[in-house]
Amino acid sequence: MKLVDRIDQALDACCNVLRVFGTVMLCLMLVFNLINLGLRIAHRQELASLTQWTEVLFVWMCFAGFYVIHRTRRDIVVDFLVDRLGARLQAVIPVFVDLVVLSVMVAILSQTARLVELQQATIDLVGIPKYCEAMGLFVAAALVALDVLLHLFHLTRGRPHTPLPVETDL
Repeated sequence: MKLVDRIDQALDACCNVLRVFGTVMLCLMLVFNLINLGLRIAHRQELASLTQWTEVLFVWMCFAGFYVIHRTRRDIVVDFLVDRLGARLQAVIPVFVDLVVLSVMVAILSQTARLVELQQATIDLVGIPKYCEAMGLFVAAALVALDVLLHLFHLTRGRPHTPLPVETDL
């Protein structure tokens, strides 16, 4: 098995893990909100820490979903413009898009150390450093960057990358 195929399989595995992780985060948010709703109805008060945890879980879920959406090619694509271009330009567009995405991911990743340094405070009622919320962004950005590099490699070899099939069941 080639190294490229192993990287592709590892990215698929990361996608599946993040899909499950995002689903678990969503379920936990639902449970926390139902608990708080029940407390509000029964006692006219809520657990503020559950609200704070819900916000943290929401951020983590979004960052996990960011990579899953990218990897499964479920993002929004505006093909009607590309379809009107000639064959040569249509061949260049995927490379251009990959280079733009890669440059954005590199820009995000280049700020990792600075963000960690700036966000040392603890999130109220949660007890974790603020930078922990952003770690999901950095993981997703690194995975997207690796996926884009893999896609560029496939393009240079003349074989398009086949997206991971979207499974409806977990």
